[in-house]
Amino acid sequence: MPMTITPPVVNLTDEQIDKVLQAMVYSFGQQLRSPVLHWPSELNLDYEDVTFQAVDGVPLEGWFIPAMGSGKLVIANHPMGFSRSGIPTQREPWRSVWQASGNDFEVNLVPDYKILHDAGYNILAYDLRNSGLSSAANGGVASSGIFEARDVLGSLRYVRQRVDTRHMTIGLFSRCMGCSATFYAMTADPGAFDGVRCLVGPQPVTARTILTRRLAAAGVPKDRVDDLDQRLVLRTGIGLARRVPQEITSCNSASSDFRFRASRRSFRRSRKLISTPPRWRSLTRTSAS
Repeated sequence: MPMTITPPVVNLTDEQIDKVLQAMVYSFGQQLRSPVLHWPSELNLDYEDVTFQAVDGVPLEGWFIPAMGSGKLVIANHPMGFSRSGIPTQREPWRSVWQASGNDFEVNLVPDYKILHDAGYNILAYDLRNSGLSSAANGGVASSGIFEARDVLGSLRYVRQRVDTRHMTIGLFSRCMGCSATFYAMTADPGAFDGVRCLVGPQPVTARTILTRRLAAAGVPKDRVDDLDQRLVLRTGIGLARRVPQEITSCNSASSDFRFRASRRSFRRSRKLISTPPRWRSLTRTSAS
């Protein structure tokens, strides 16, 4: 059952509302990094520390987790505010940022990699720009996938250049902002997705919708989302109208063609590609973007 957030019964002053709005804008203008706090070795997984570049040259850090004898590879693209290992929202300052939306518990993504590995997949899990141990870029702005799309394209280029992965069947596991970034990447360079067999994209986020809910959860009237939008444009140059995954995927016909072709192929070949239906234990608890 989806988690329902009940707005608090409070009457905030104008000054308090201003502080809430400024805090939300700041979280996009200077994204709070989540550290890498868990490693594949905790679950007895062999892994290799890897570094590669986004298509615009930003250095990215990650793990390659091999599955011996497998020709299948999953690239994992994480949500906003996470690192490849998850997010420590049980601790400050992350707890204060996410608690109002019900996300005040740790999310550890490493068990998901274990599930994928045991199902026969090689895994590339990496930190998007301004996240984890990857480099800062674009002034630290969280762009809801616009800039992060360059990282997704870089990850595809990287696995196609590695001797041991270049001929593997590729699938993408892109959550929340990672999914929006994947959609942007599909629009920017549809050819990069030729041969990609599957995209699992849980919860691509429409920023206006989720931020309106977060305002309500903080006790701020929903109509102040337009004020938030104006401040967001002034701080980051990217308003809510550009942070809409539906618009991203419909604005480019080549991207749309890929989506429909990929969906048909994935449906027909899913039994060959996926040997064990994964149980996304940590995913089911988080609604963070």
